[in-house]
Amino acid sequence: MEIKHQRMPTDIKFNTVLAEYQDRMLDENERMTSLSVSERIERGDEFLLSVEEEAAIFIHLLIKSSKVKSVLETCTSMIIKRFG
Repeated sequence: MEIKHQRMPTDIKFNTVLAEYQDRMLDENERMTSLSVSERIERGDEFLLSVEEEAAIFIHLLIKSSKVKSVLETCTSMIIKRFG
């Protein structure tokens, strides 16, 4: 049985935010390639820590299923990149 990856089409807000962040990530990756290593380190706080689409969907589902009113995210992208 083949499992096909697909976005959650019913959540328009999530898909909109995800698309905006993916556009920003592409733009920032392009800008970062023009910087030297020392400039990237110095300006690192200006750029997003990208989260893969699958990780974003997973985090979104966890939040939605728990029905919490607020969420504190701490270094999720770093954890997922290291252990994902």
